[in-house]
Amino acid sequence: MRRRGLILALVASALAAACSGEPEGVVVEMFDNRYSPAELTIEAGTEVVFRGAGRNPHNAVASDGSWSTETVFGSLDQYDGDDAVLRFDTPGTYDFFCTYHGTAEGQGMAGTIVVEEPA
Repeated sequence: MRRRGLILALVASALAAACSGEPEGVVVEMFDNRYSPAELTIEAGTEVVFRGAGRNPHNAVASDGSWSTETVFGSLDQYDGDDAVLRFDTPGTYDFFCTYHGTAEGQGMAGTIVVEEPA
């Protein structure tokens, strides 16, 4: 009987998480003047959630200009709790920065995502 209760609790917990509305994927928080994590290695096909977590507006823009959180969020200004979800399907190294607090050359608020072939 105890085992059945544990199984029911695990199922209920999984259902609650699935229905929470929380975006799936790896989360990169955009704090004031830094990303957390700033360096990330993921498998191709993974979604990355860029989440505003600071008092000031932030964003993530590819250093080569190939992608931006603005494309999926609709604005360069993301504030605390705002999510922009990008999927990285092609293996490679993706450098990015915040247009307000960093540079395309990697100074200030900048980061790197390494996308690897799936295992």
